[in-house]
Amino acid sequence: MVLTAEQHHPNIKIFVSAHKQATFPEGDSIIPVQVGAANAATRFTNTLHDDEGENISMKNPRYCELTTQYWAWKNEDADYYGFCHYRRYFDFTSTPHKENDYGEIIDSYIDDRTLAEYGISDDAIARAVDGWDVITTPLNDVRRIGGFSNLKQHWDADAHLRLKDLRHMYDILCARHPGYKVDADAVLNGRTAAFCNMFIMKKDIFFEYNEWLFPLLDEFAAATDFRSE
Repeated sequence: MVLTAEQHHPNIKIFVSAHKQATFPEGDSIIPVQVGAANAATRFTNTLHDDEGENISMKNPRYCELTTQYWAWKNEDADYYGFCHYRRYFDFTSTPHKENDYGEIIDSYIDDRTLAEYGISDDAIARAVDGWDVITTPLNDVRRIGGFSNLKQHWDADAHLRLKDLRHMYDILCARHPGYKVDADAVLNGRTAAFCNMFIMKKDIFFEYNEWLFPLLDEFAAATDFRSE
């Protein structure tokens, strides 16, 4: 049997990172994963776990949901790899919905109504994703979020973040990839970014991204004092 373009459905896996129990949408495209499972006191029974197979689960206190991303990279096969969070999903419809200043659509529960309203189903996801190389959250302007003038100021205003860490990562990036300096300067001095670390990528792009990203993070972690100041 020969599949036509309309009949072909790519293998899409959207991994949902969760550090607490939650209600997850059902479907072949939605893969809940317990993050930091290696350090967790309770092992979830309704998810996969980021400490199975090749993993960096023990690094979750520093890498957060990136331990799910690493685990999926090393252990799962798909045409598209996507990432969201147990309380934050993509809207896969083309229907406009009211957003707050962060570009978020706020709703109360994951139930049949919300799944239908935001297209969180295998068929709707396939229609929205197939044919694209990369999907992210919409670009947001930090002037809408507290009136910040650029991304560095936005970073520095967070009590949990240190400007010297951002500079450290910038230096690592520029040393490893000098061609990125112009882009890094434009981003950090600019006002827009795709927030929430949510994306969907074709396999080859996803693999290339991870091969670029994790060496940067590992070098940063190896030379950083993580004690609170």
